[in-house]
Amino acid sequence: MYFLAGHRNYSFVLTKASAVDKCNKAGDVYGKMLVLTFEDNEDAMMNRILSLINTKEEVIPTIHLGERASALERKGIRTERGNINRAIEKYNAMIMKIYGFISELKEELKKGVFRFVFERKSRTERDDIQSINPSINPSVPEQKSEVQTALEILQKQRTEMVVRPIFPYVQRFKDKRLLGNVELLAKLLDTNHLETWEDVRAFEEKQTEVLENCRAELAELSVRYEKWTQAVSDYDDYKQYQPVMKEYQALNGLRKNSFKKKHETELENYAIYRDRVKAVMPENMKISKPYIDKQLAEVLAQQEQIQRNSSRVATDLARLSVFKGNLREMEAQQRADEQAREQNRDKKHENTI
Repeated sequence: MYFLAGHRNYSFVLTKASAVDKCNKAGDVYGKMLVLTFEDNEDAMMNRILSLINTKEEVIPTIHLGERASALERKGIRTERGNINRAIEKYNAMIMKIYGFISELKEELKKGVFRFVFERKSRTERDDIQSINPSINPSVPEQKSEVQTALEILQKQRTEMVVRPIFPYVQRFKDKRLLGNVELLAKLLDTNHLETWEDVRAFEEKQTEVLENCRAELAELSVRYEKWTQAVSDYDDYKQYQPVMKEYQALNGLRKNSFKKKHETELENYAIYRDRVKAVMPENMKISKPYIDKQLAEVLAQQEQIQRNSSRVATDLARLSVFKGNLREMEAQQRADEQAREQNRDKKHENTI
């Protein structure tokens, strides 16, 4: 059986004709239910829907209170008859409000704005909500994922998503324009098979973990980068003072002592930088500039790779954040528009009384 989520106080059920008698009522959630069989074509489906919303409930007249009950009610004392009339008045007000939006609902149905949402139910599980086009024969519904449905709704209303700095992960990007590209969003959803909001949540959780690991690895590489850039600097200073040390080692006797006194600072600096460079070299390995350069190059290559991966992951998370943020804004706008329409209907109703 397929349940079609309806409009406001109405819901619709699509099922095999043989199973119609076994349908349960929709309950208090939607209030009314209409059964549509697979054999119904588009016109038949529309006529059944219209027959439901065209069914007028009669306004119930209030009952006579009587003198005693009227006197008590005027004093602020509630009576049984007064309670009955209050319930009737509340019911009648609801009926009048329903009449107010029936004509609008008809127009929405005729324009094709009315949206059906499939939800297949089995004994033990409930499949993902999927959207169908009511113009397609309901016997062969085109099932789409809930995320794809949301994307299509977004694409109908916006060619580019609005990118706001308050959306998570967005602020780190200087050029935020690409984050609002709907085509790149669609590619992200398709590539990663994000069909349900649970898929999106799991993907975001996994990518957030990847991003945190990237940050930790970059922090560790930053320490190694400082180590090997310092080693390069120390090696350059070591080489600067090496000729002084070689000249000193070539001397003997009084000339050596005299040279030492004259170049004592240079000889001390040579020893300092030599020891620093030897400290980063593997044990029993002579000082080697190619080795130091290789270590620094490896660190830089690793940093570049992790930064690219981090940027890609952050871009995916930011793009999903913008997607969800735009959906929230659209929903909020729809609620505001709906509230404004209801207020206008209430005003029209008050003017007709």
